[in-house]
Amino acid sequence: MYDVRSDYRRSSWYDGMRFDPTKDNLLSLRNEEAHKTLRAKMAAGYSGREVDGLELKVDENIKRFMDLLAKYADSEEVLDLGRKVQYFTLDVISEIAFGQPFGFLETDSDVYRYIETTERTLPMVMVTTVIPVLVKMLASRFLRSALPSETDLFGFGRVIRIAKAVAAERFGKNRKVQNDMLGSFVAHGLNQSEAESEILLQM
Repeated sequence: MYDVRSDYRRSSWYDGMRFDPTKDNLLSLRNEEAHKTLRAKMAAGYSGREVDGLELKVDENIKRFMDLLAKYADSEEVLDLGRKVQYFTLDVISEIAFGQPFGFLETDSDVYRYIETTERTLPMVMVTTVIPVLVKMLASRFLRSALPSETDLFGFGRVIRIAKAVAAERFGKNRKVQNDMLGSFVAHGLNQSEAESEILLQM
């Protein structure tokens, strides 16, 4: 499964890792040849080789993180370090992935209630990995309306909207060319739909 010429194959458990029930991503894709092809398009981006200023971006977010901690050190307000580390991690990932931090550290808040939504929905994700037929059911047009949507103002639906907008900027006549992870994926042949799925996986 992960090794060269391995006889192991991915089980239906991986179907539950689709963040959009109608589309696979690098984690959920079970077809070995298709997975190998997709992985080849993304290897350089995930390795960081084609991300301009990788260390600088991490350093800038470390500075934002330290500034945030200093703000709490100067007051008597209680600091939830675990939550602030999540803010730091998500800002680093988003900046490396598509060139712009979400702004968790800058606003000292759970932007779009992303963390709250993730914590609330993770148990359901675990259920879909154990009962993969649920993914097929959720992909039906009758149940799609119950899922997060890009029209949502908060939560995972808002992240879907961001993923679609960021991916759309990298395609078309006036596409943005940027040397970040997404730019590397696109340069190596990722299409717009695949880019949307991978942005969700990165987050």
